[in-house]
Amino acid sequence: MIEQVQRIKDEKAGENQIWRRVEPKVLDAHTLGGIEDSSVSHITGTMVYNLVANGRQALEAAHRVIQPGGVIGMTLGAGAESMDMVRV
Repeated sequence: MIEQVQRIKDEKAGENQIWRRVEPKVLDAHTLGGIEDSSVSHITGTMVYNLVANGRQALEAAHRVIQPGGVIGMTLGAGAESMDMVRV
């Protein structure tokens, strides 16, 4: 997935300023180490928060790094146990 995003970024960066700002990274979702507090405008996670060992810790890390008014986009299966945690 990261390779695909990087390839698209490389292709589109010349024509689209938004792609120049994209920084695909692979990090430990529990800590998001190396990312400063309130420094990220968008986070995406597909089937992440229900698959990591501690979904709440991962969401807290996302909350720590997201800027005020930022966006956290995630997908989870409707029947996933972690949906209860997300609703809280």
